[in-house]
Amino acid sequence: MKPGISCPTGNKADVKRERIGPKTYSSHQVCLLEKTQTEVYIDFTAEYPCIKLSQRSFENCKPYFIRQVRPKDRQTCCCRYHVETKSAFKSCMNFRKKLLNENDAYDENNVHVYDYISDIVDVTLCNKEDNVHKISCHKRDCGECGINKLELLPEETDDLDTAQIVKWERLEKVDIKVKGNKTIKKLVLVKKETKAVELFSHFLELLKSFPLHQHRATWQNKQYQTLLTDLPQNHCVCTDVSIHVTIIHRHALLEYDGVESTSEFPEIITEHFFVISSDQQHDQHFVPEVLKNITEYLKSISYPVHTIHEFTDGCAAQYKSRHCFGDISRTCKDFGYCNFTRNYFETAHAKGPQDAAGGLLKRQADIAVLRRRATIQNASDLYNFAVMNMTQTKSVCKRRLFRFVETIPRDTNLSYKPVSNIRLVHQVIVRDNRDEILIRELSCFSCDKCASHIYEECENISNTGSFTKVKMINETPRVVDNNEDTNPEIEREELSDLVFSGQVIAVYTDDPDNDYYLTKVMDCPHVLGVDTTDSWGSILPTGTSVISGLSSDKCLVYIQDDESLSTGMKWEWRGDFGRILKNDGILNLKEELPCEWMLPSKVDPR
Repeated sequence: MKPGISCPTGNKADVKRERIGPKTYSSHQVCLLEKTQTEVYIDFTAEYPCIKLSQRSFENCKPYFIRQVRPKDRQTCCCRYHVETKSAFKSCMNFRKKLLNENDAYDENNVHVYDYISDIVDVTLCNKEDNVHKISCHKRDCGECGINKLELLPEETDDLDTAQIVKWERLEKVDIKVKGNKTIKKLVLVKKETKAVELFSHFLELLKSFPLHQHRATWQNKQYQTLLTDLPQNHCVCTDVSIHVTIIHRHALLEYDGVESTSEFPEIITEHFFVISSDQQHDQHFVPEVLKNITEYLKSISYPVHTIHEFTDGCAAQYKSRHCFGDISRTCKDFGYCNFTRNYFETAHAKGPQDAAGGLLKRQADIAVLRRRATIQNASDLYNFAVMNMTQTKSVCKRRLFRFVETIPRDTNLSYKPVSNIRLVHQVIVRDNRDEILIRELSCFSCDKCASHIYEECENISNTGSFTKVKMINETPRVVDNNEDTNPEIEREELSDLVFSGQVIAVYTDDPDNDYYLTKVMDCPHVLGVDTTDSWGSILPTGTSVISGLSSDKCLVYIQDDESLSTGMKWEWRGDFGRILKNDGILNLKEELPCEWMLPSKVDPR
């Protein structure tokens, strides 16, 4: 079968069996058409014009195990963004259909009832270029498109008492009772019965961020599949969404795999690499230990690798934080690679074969214990069980490899300075033993420039965003030697490097009743060009460096930056909130902030 026409289903139990003779049967895994039968026929006639065959006769030649795609075969996303948006979209379109049936003034020509979410998303975006919308449109930074392009009916914006009532659902955190008379909060779909304007307002709010989420999820998965399809020689792909399980994709070695992979006839080997440890702390130190074991394995089989591509989720404790980025910056030096890239799947879109591989090991261990075929009481017992029973495979995986690590070394506890907008980063690149890293919003493996490691000239920059060079600076306190100067110049850090637009910060004040005020930053630090009077009548002279933001009553607040932050100031993060402890002379915040933004002095702002 020619590649690109069909692919196996995701379930290996989907096997088609057909009788080909007396007591003779043939079986094959079911494959799904990736194109329509007409498209396949057109491609066939274009490639083999000398063969005269009608379309009906051509379709009769289709193998028995190939079938067309059915609705249930389509992949369905169950992440929060898709579930909530799909529910709101369905309720909105049902309301529109009801209006069409009840109101004769409306018909299908002037009222659009969309069948798919993608159709209504396309209305709010600019036209596609090369079958892809620009990332600026997805981020709602484009001035020519937006949710205002979606036309709503008068009944959908009616807020009067006579407005129609509609039933719909939205995700909310609800208190759920559990064992021990305890209560936990759980995210569930809550039924609502409100005016239609509330439903459509909620749906429009979801449409602001949904296109970017969908684009990131689709784009990152597409780049992952592109890399696996055209994996260059001496490259290796590691999928590390589950910290214990890594899916390794590499070229085959004749001496080790029994088949040779060449540039003309590539043969990609898939291996499941398990690292089992007694260590219960799955943090940033565990990840380099896994990579160390993978590197040792590749060296043991004499696989010449100079570039590692890693795909993970965005877990901050393991893969995506300033300290993790600092570890990445040392990867080439520590393991001898020429290039190393870490790519992040979109939030809630990182499920894959690695999760199934980890689940299979746990399930087989549970069955063995229940049937009294094995005694597993610790990590070492699990490792021995896996080596004895699960090394050989019958699936697309070539082999399963197991390694046991007793403890994870945490002697080098290095701390690095923050990286701005780190949650938006989906690719980190280290190359040529350089101290700096390259970061950007999305990955790219589909253009020739990125394949040749010329990342600055990426051809998909309109879809991925430009690169930013970041030098990871270690801020771990050094042990001062007796012969060294004990009064070195204090290292200072600019406030503009720590604060960005959209961030909510808590600032220490001299208010005797309240220690902290919350402010949402609306404009990054900038210098005033003219004398400015704030909401309380205070005059800020020209040349003052300020941060503008909004308090709860929409008043404009200015924070004067008299001097840069020193390393002596304690800066901590708790979720989306920053905390600045008092350091006189650094920040001067007006004290007349509305009380809605104040934190009571008895409450820990963390």
